[in-house]
Amino acid sequence: MTKIRLAELSRAFGPVWAVRGVSLEVREGEFFSLLGPSGCGKTTTLRMVAGLERPTAGHIYFGDDDVTHTPPQHRNVGLVFQSYAVFPTMSVADNVAYGLRIRRVPGAEIRRRVAQMLEIVGLGALGARMPGQLSGGQLQRVALARALAIQPRVLLLDEPLSNLDAKLRVEVRAEIRRLQRELEITTLYVTHDQEEALSMSDRIGVMHAGRLDQVGVPDEIYRRPATRFVARFVGEGTLLDGVLVRDGARARVAVGGFEVPVGEVSAPRAGAVWVCIRPEGVRLLDRTAAGGIGGIVEYVEFVGPSLRADVRVPGLPRLLRLAGSSVDLAGRVRTGDAVRLAVDPAGVAVGPAEAPEAEPVAAGGGARA
Repeated sequence: MTKIRLAELSRAFGPVWAVRGVSLEVREGEFFSLLGPSGCGKTTTLRMVAGLERPTAGHIYFGDDDVTHTPPQHRNVGLVFQSYAVFPTMSVADNVAYGLRIRRVPGAEIRRRVAQMLEIVGLGALGARMPGQLSGGQLQRVALARALAIQPRVLLLDEPLSNLDAKLRVEVRAEIRRLQRELEITTLYVTHDQEEALSMSDRIGVMHAGRLDQVGVPDEIYRRPATRFVARFVGEGTLLDGVLVRDGARARVAVGGFEVPVGEVSAPRAGAVWVCIRPEGVRLLDRTAAGGIGGIVEYVEFVGPSLRADVRVPGLPRLLRLAGSSVDLAGRVRTGDAVRLAVDPAGVAVGPAEAPEAEPVAAGGGARA
């Protein structure tokens, strides 16, 4: 097992920094995801780790080895891409063997490793098939087997499930996680899909505008977002601006004529803040219940096991989202209904108001070659 360490890693393309000062350590045997929207710098970061992009500044370490300027073919990394990159004129077995042949591994060892990898990914009986005879999920398993066959120091995956349909994505992500745990290989996984990152990762780094906004375990990233961007990007919720006020041990955020109760653990010092109310923190009260918050249901969305509803609350500039079991909420929430809601402080995240994001820095500003 090999840890990956990035030290002030940066990459500029012309006048724009794609990655700016990223420092990060992926622990030995860890499954670490870089999560963020398109253009945030996550794939560029992975390509620098792989050696496919040269950093403008900073360093990359595998264990104690500085591999910043090591050619990609000498880094011994396993790469799995979004597009599979499977050779269409080679059999499944020959695809898996490709990296081993390039490294001039003896024939008997190639046959042993190919058979082993195909068994591990559940394709043991399909070695003689051609890629055109396989499904998308099977093709991605071939790509994964090929990456693992070379016994890489680290495994790098760039949006590997994007081309699969929703049901297959769930199946293949479970398979990738199982293999990673079984082989205990240090893994860096790039995705824009928050569900993938939350369900698969030991830890997550959320990237925004070329920088790391937050690094933490999935529960921490979701429940205690460090920035307004993380609160908006990871999970659902109603994001509002307000003023934090304290009353002894109690804290709340005033938003217009509405007050949001805040858990003491997540509350910063008093003043201007952003607040994110997660759907699971909003509870539907009985119509006859006293107290609570009154509102009108504007939209209801049925998504199989769960139901989501957006509620217009007087005094709030945005709709408040309610979510719960479709069995529990069936018939209780309909478009146009008047409802009463309660907000649980445990479902509320809050952070200090942030300055507007700075413009991208020109690449000439003191960057090291």
